[in-house]
Amino acid sequence: MKSKVAIIGTGMVGMSYAYSMVNQGICEELVLIDINKEKTEGEAIDLNHGLSFAPRKMKIYSGDYADLKDAALVCITAGPPPIEGETRLDTLHKSIGVMKNIIGSIKASGFDGIILIATNPVDIMTYAAWKLSGFDKSRVIGSGTTLDSA
Repeated sequence: MKSKVAIIGTGMVGMSYAYSMVNQGICEELVLIDINKEKTEGEAIDLNHGLSFAPRKMKIYSGDYADLKDAALVCITAGPPPIEGETRLDTLHKSIGVMKNIIGSIKASGFDGIILIATNPVDIMTYAAWKLSGFDKSRVIGSGTTLDSA
């Protein structure tokens, strides 16, 4: 398996992940997936423009769930944006609905790697992704709750 990473959700968190991966030369291939394909294409172009300053060459592109088949890692950062005054727990039901769709698409792709969850609330969404996926618990991990704890 090559070092291919997919990021699902190209909002601020997803693009922070992507930018960090480019700057650290984490993978050979980085695929960006989002419901807003046009935005994702623009983000991929922007990241490609910065590759000359990255520590390694990378293939970066806007893709879809079919591109997950040979990925080693999928980072899920997608989720509904909170409405002003809502807490992360207030968005839980909407977030679970989004996660169901994402996990269904991941499973349909034949993906056989690790899922990293950054969608809030992280612990609950990680548990939901694990249960929805049916994957072994070692394959579905959360990014941590330092922000929630603070």
